[in-house]
Amino acid sequence: MLLGIDFSGDADQWRPARVSSRIWLALCEQDGARVRVVRLDPIQVWSAGEAPFGWLAKFLASRAVQAAAIDAPFSLMVRSADADLSGRQLWEAVVAVPHIGRPFPRGSDLLARFRPDLPPQGRKVFRDTEKFWRERGVNVRSTLWCGPRGGTPFAAACMALLAGHPGPVWPWQLASDDPGATLLCEAFPAAQLKNWRLSHQKYNGHSPEARKVRVLTVEALAAEHGLVLDAAGRQKCLDSADALDAVVCAFSAAAVVGRELLPPHGDAVPSDGWIAVHR
Repeated sequence: MLLGIDFSGDADQWRPARVSSRIWLALCEQDGARVRVVRLDPIQVWSAGEAPFGWLAKFLASRAVQAAAIDAPFSLMVRSADADLSGRQLWEAVVAVPHIGRPFPRGSDLLARFRPDLPPQGRKVFRDTEKFWRERGVNVRSTLWCGPRGGTPFAAACMALLAGHPGPVWPWQLASDDPGATLLCEAFPAAQLKNWRLSHQKYNGHSPEARKVRVLTVEALAAEHGLVLDAAGRQKCLDSADALDAVVCAFSAAAVVGRELLPPHGDAVPSDGWIAVHR
């Protein structure tokens, strides 16, 4: 089984009582070239009253899925004094940043800890994987920017989740002592859609135009890339860009499992990570 996760760095989106959460999970099974959506719901539906962030950590540790792809940055460029921190060392340092009353640190606190040389809101500096997609016209968030549409809050939340994950995380670790442990990878739906020459922007929102883009995207994923959705799942994707993003993330998980990744990957992956995209 595969899992696609449309993520958030907004702690309010993780409240158990949140009704309109933008965090969605798509549970899928792969059968050859087909990816069939088994379940698609907001995380509060999955967690059923339990704190969603903690529930997700336990679910990913439960070995219920072979691989999960998360729409959030797995790393950031730390200051020179911490330049040797990457992967699990960095995630554990992130969790050590005070976050009383929250499941993960604030983006601003993360910047203050790791990049005090930057202004309070940070600066739009990009990792190599982000530069790769920006050069191709995809509007990728900067993990060092905490202003409007900033990536730092996403990175703070995601790395706090990674810190406690007992399984492997691509590309830093590809295997573990437990062969059934869930493999995690970083996804970015807009990059996946761009690579497949599908509309990668202007599909969010409730406007007729945005919905039309989602309709065309779902149809193309089914016709060209093996997506299988029942009527209820299709309706959720048409109603919510977040649901659609969760489904698209599942293709990144499939790519890592099946080694169907768009190059560069493998030995060419930088130490601060890479967005997994199905070729």
